[in-house]
Amino acid sequence: MVIKIRHEIAFLLALFTYGEGYHNFHHKFQADYRNGVRWYQWDPTKWAIGMGAWLGLTWNLKRVCETEILRARLIADEKDCLKQDCLQKWCKI
Repeated sequence: MVIKIRHEIAFLLALFTYGEGYHNFHHKFQADYRNGVRWYQWDPTKWAIGMGAWLGLTWNLKRVCETEILRARLIADEKDCLKQDCLQKWCKI
């Protein structure tokens, strides 16, 4: 079963779990080193790895391009809309 978490709740979870509130991103895009994609998303691990790259301690960091992230978001939103539409039609019967 998949539990969908709203972004407000994900932010609160991220604060208490040091960025793990955004961990679902890592499951969708496993090659990306980040959990929080946006610069403002609380993800201390992303910042530590980025600092390591700046210091030369980490290298070859992979990032998913923005178009792939947007594409995945649109597909998920479309599925949600279709699900809601089906639920509304089912309730009318």
